[in-house]
Amino acid sequence: MHEQKLKDMIIETAIEVQQYVDFDVLNTKCIMVSPTKHHKTSLLEEFYEHYGIISYKGHKSEDLSFYTDAFISFLEMKGFTILNTDKIYFCD
Repeated sequence: MHEQKLKDMIIETAIEVQQYVDFDVLNTKCIMVSPTKHHKTSLLEEFYEHYGIISYKGHKSEDLSFYTDAFISFLEMKGFTILNTDKIYFCD
């Protein structure tokens, strides 16, 4: 059911949510999609205001992890859905 819904969805907005993990490696946590047109700047401003965030810089890693998960939940409340993808890594 969920896959069929995404298959038929016309995607107007796609946002890749990333976070730093061990050894300062940037990792994609998920890709959020919506059939409605959204502006990234407006979404971020609303999210920052809700959590009292002045800047995305200077936070502890635990706070950044919390904000990342909270932002995903925020996007879900705005009608976004997580796009399930396969990951392929090339590393040593």
